[in-house]
Amino acid sequence: LRILVAEDNLVNQRLIGLMLGRLGYAFDIVPDGAQAVQKVADGDYCIVLMDCQMPVMDGYTATGEIRALGAERSRIPIVAVTANALKGDRERCLGAGMDDYLSKPLRPKDLKSVLDRWLDEREDLAEVYLKWGEVPPLRLEVGRPIVVGRSSESATFLVPTLGGSRKH
Repeated sequence: LRILVAEDNLVNQRLIGLMLGRLGYAFDIVPDGAQAVQKVADGDYCIVLMDCQMPVMDGYTATGEIRALGAERSRIPIVAVTANALKGDRERCLGAGMDDYLSKPLRPKDLKSVLDRWLDEREDLAEVYLKWGEVPPLRLEVGRPIVVGRSSESATFLVPTLGGSRKH
């Protein structure tokens, strides 16, 4: 199963990527809604994590475009991931055609809960490891890249420094 993340903020991209990697998911990240629509039209994703405020095309418009694709691709679950946590924001996301809502800052347990709810057919992590033939490397050092997966299945991120050079 592959997840599409539509998020323009680099720090949020890294954090979401780290969380998804630790949960054992393969994923792609795009920085705007227009690219998200194109990826859903061309790709094979099981869910979209959609930021609402992005350049080029916002998440609300992108959701409408995805729903207009027709066929099975238009029914992909779309989860809003947004800093908008005011009363009515959840309803606006659901009204735009999104299926669920997560507010930022994103907490790993909330992300896991939403993914478990929408991806009931998810492969067991042990089966993913068996397919790879090894446990994927996950090394967290400040300023050094981490790799989740391998070769074409991998995603690399830098762990940001948080007030020093502590290892995480």
